[in-house]
Amino acid sequence: GNPAQELTQAKEPQTLPRNVLTVLEARKILTKPDVQTVLGYRDRTILEVFYSTGIRRSELIALTVANVDLEGGLLRINKGKGAKDRVVPLTQIAVTFLESYIKGIRPQILSEKEKERLFLSERGQAMGKSTVASIVEKYAKLAGIKKRVTPHSWRHTCATHLVKNAANLRHVQEMLGHKNLSTTERYLQLTITDLKEAHRKFHPREREK
Repeated sequence: GNPAQELTQAKEPQTLPRNVLTVLEARKILTKPDVQTVLGYRDRTILEVFYSTGIRRSELIALTVANVDLEGGLLRINKGKGAKDRVVPLTQIAVTFLESYIKGIRPQILSEKEKERLFLSERGQAMGKSTVASIVEKYAKLAGIKKRVTPHSWRHTCATHLVKNAANLRHVQEMLGHKNLSTTERYLQLTITDLKEAHRKFHPREREK
């Protein structure tokens, strides 16, 4: 017999995504890179792609120029988490920045060693995880954001803003590459605008002015 047959597995705790940016905070950060410089334009494009697609840092680093469909406004993610491919939509703003970056900015830092990778370091090499993290952190600090902002913060922010604006959960799940819908459902708990309004209207203490 199996002595553990009657035992139930402990449930894995579900934690809420942290350090999600508000729309205003996201906009503040996006305005901080100096787009008059090569690296500033590259950095702004990276931030726009993060906010537009919610892709992971490792997925952004692995992007190639061939993964970008400017005409269709799409981005192909090859071998994301779980070795799965997916295609995600881009905002028009992200498309505009990507087009200018690919055609005018990227050639200025392109090297013989790295011809395919989309985002390149100052020396024309593939970007490392720490470099991307420092870029994200740098502009959050310049914007005066007190939260700890990481590349994953942008992923959480993209998902939360989509759900808050009534995006279909299945679509958000597909976009983020989540295996289970329950992972995506966490973002529902962060969109408490309706709950706050109901609380304001119906809680007796809110009526006592």
